Amino acid sequence: MYKVMIINVGSHFGGAEKHIYDFLRHSNQGQYEFHLVIRKNNRLYQKLKNNKSLKFCFLEEDKVNFKSIRSIYTYIKRNKINLIHAHTTASNLIGSLLAIATKTPIVTTIHGIVENDYNNYFKRNLYLSIEKNLLFINKSYICVSNFVKSILESKGYKSSRLKVIYNGVETTQTSHKELIDLKEELNISGKRIVGTIGRLESVKNIELLINIMEHVQKIECNITCLIIGEGSQKEFLIEKARKMGILENILFLGYQENPYKYMELMDVYVHTSRMETFGLTVVEAAKLKIPVVCNSVGALPEIATSFNGNIITIPNEDINLFTNHIKKLLEKNSITDVPNVFEWDKCIDETYKIYSSVLKEG
Repeated sequence: MYKVMIINVGSHFGGAEKHIYDFLRHSNQGQYEFHLVIRKNNRLYQKLKNNKSLKFCFLEEDKVNFKSIRSIYTYIKRNKINLIHAHTTASNLIGSLLAIATKTPIVTTIHGIVENDYNNYFKRNLYLSIEKNLLFINKSYICVSNFVKSILESKGYKSSRLKVIYNGVETTQTSHKELIDLKEELNISGKRIVGTIGRLESVKNIELLINIMEHVQKIECNITCLIIGEGSQKEFLIEKARKMGILENILFLGYQENPYKYMELMDVYVHTSRMETFGLTVVEAAKLKIPVVCNSVGALPEIATSFNGNIITIPNEDINLFTNHIKKLLEKNSITDVPNVFEWDKCIDETYKIYSSVLKEG
C-alpha cells in the first residue's frame, strides 16, 4: 500500500480544509494510507482525530519553522512516505522543500491565487517569488477550476503538468421540523430570508452585501439577512449596518459547525466575494435548490454554467442588478431540478489517477 502525506499548514478551517476533510472521508482507505501534517488547534484535526485509519504528524500551534520542517522530514523518512500532496501556497512551499530533501514526488492542489490570498505587500511578493522558483519541482498541479489553470498558465506553468479536477461537494439536508424550530429560535418565522456564508474579511466583500441589503429592505421590509462566519471585519460590518439603520434586518451568527441548516433557511443565497477560484458555498447552495446571486468573478461564471441558470452572476458589483434579481427570486423560486455535478466519486477517482501516474513516474 502506498503512503501519501497530505500537508496543510493552515490555522483556520476554510475551503482547502473542508476539501481535505471530505476527501479523506470519502476516500477508499484500502488503496492508500494517508498521513496528515496539521496543527492540533485547526478545526480540521478536531473533525478527523477519531478517524482510526489516519495517521498524524503535528505542527507547532502558532508557527512553522526550521524545527517543524525537520520533524516532518524525519517523519517522511521514518514512515517511508511515497508521495506528498500539498494544499495551499504555504503548504506547497514546505512540501516542495521536503520533496527536494527527501527525493519524494509531490503533487499540489491549487485552491487559491497568491495575489488574492495575501494582503500584506511583502508577504505577497515573497510568495510570488518563491512560487516562481518552485515551478519545476511539482510533478503535477491539481487546479480546482479552469480559471485557476488559465492563471497558472499565464505565469509560465506547463499545461502538461496542470489538471483540472473540480471539488466534490456534499450537502446534508435538515428535517422540516428542525428548520421550523431554528426559525423560531432566531425569531425570523414568517420572514423572507437572504444570506451568505464566509470569512468576514476584505476578500469576501461582505460590505457589499450590507449595501445591497439597504436597497433590498426598501423593497421588501419583511426580510432578514443571515451572515454566517467570523473574521477581523465583524465589528466594522456591524457598525456599518447600525449607521445605515438596517442592523435589525441582519443577524451575524458567527462560525457554525453545521452551516447547511442556516443555508436551507434562505430564499436566496447572495455571494459578494471579490474573488473565487471555485466557490464552494455557491455550489452547496445551488445543490440545495437555493437560487444564487453572486459577483461575476474568478471561477463563478464557469461554475454557473453547470447549474442551468440557477446561479446568476452580476458584473461590476452592480448593486441595482443584485437588488433586482433578489427581488425577482423572492417573488418566485423556479428551481425544480439540480444536475448531478461536482460528485466526490469523480473527484477522488481523478485524484487517484494522478497519484498513480506520479508514482509510476517516480
